[in-house]
Amino acid sequence: MKILAHCKKAIPSREAGGKVIIIDVVISSTSGPLLEAELLMDVGMILIGKGQQRDENKWCDLFKKAGFSDYKTVKKLGIRGIFEVYP
Repeated sequence: MKILAHCKKAIPSREAGGKVIIIDVVISSTSGPLLEAELLMDVGMILIGKGQQRDENKWCDLFKKAGFSDYKTVKKLGIRGIFEVYP
């Protein structure tokens, strides 16, 4: 959250084209062919980095806490999602 808050301070307003682009794994809320890979990434993050993978709702909460007003999710790249986060 601290990194996102600093990013928000460093970018111009949305009207001036400001946005942060994040590419990360997004855990889906439904089962599918990639669910196993998503869950394995989650376990890896817990074991290696003491972190966690997030579903879209958790990402949204993180963006709001960091002070961003809106975001757009474009899920591509298999289990990875692309977020455009706007100040």
